[in-house]
Amino acid sequence: MQNENSIAKRLSVPKMDLDTKKEIAKIGMATSLGLVTVTSFFMHNKFSKNLHIGAGFALIGFCVWHHLLYQPSAKVQKEASKRGKEKPLAHPLQSIYTELVLKEKFTQKALRSFLDTLSTLHKESGALALNLLIDVQLLQESQPWETLVGALKEESWMGKIALFGTNHQEESVLAKDVRYFTDYQEAKQWAS
Repeated sequence: MQNENSIAKRLSVPKMDLDTKKEIAKIGMATSLGLVTVTSFFMHNKFSKNLHIGAGFALIGFCVWHHLLYQPSAKVQKEASKRGKEKPLAHPLQSIYTELVLKEKFTQKALRSFLDTLSTLHKESGALALNLLIDVQLLQESQPWETLVGALKEESWMGKIALFGTNHQEESVLAKDVRYFTDYQEAKQWAS
């Protein structure tokens, strides 16, 4: 009985960590690839031909083992699947805040692109609304920001819009959720 236990202890392979197994697989792949390459020059010899075939099978085996070592464990896969099925926040963000500095008149294409960007930001945040501060102090005309504000007011996800830096106050543009400010800090505080 004691003799059987000592034999089992001598025959047991020590447990290796994942990094060691990966290194052994890489060394096995490199060695078997080298053997396949070298023996391909001596295919007329029966021993070399058999060694070439054996090294090819070993290369395939080491490649498969190497691939399997780099797969996520069942525990990691289970946690990832749980994360994918998480419920949305019970209390989503009320709103998020961002700023825009207008420097020049923009095209309809640029306006659509900007609205798409804001819409994506809103969707990814999960917030109920997006609040925006528009710095228009570098513009000479009021038309560009009036067009932008008009387009923004049509979006259902748009929250507050603070305009900062111009003396143009068109009543047609300003509404309960759109305000004009001469002070940046006041505009930021109201919008955020």
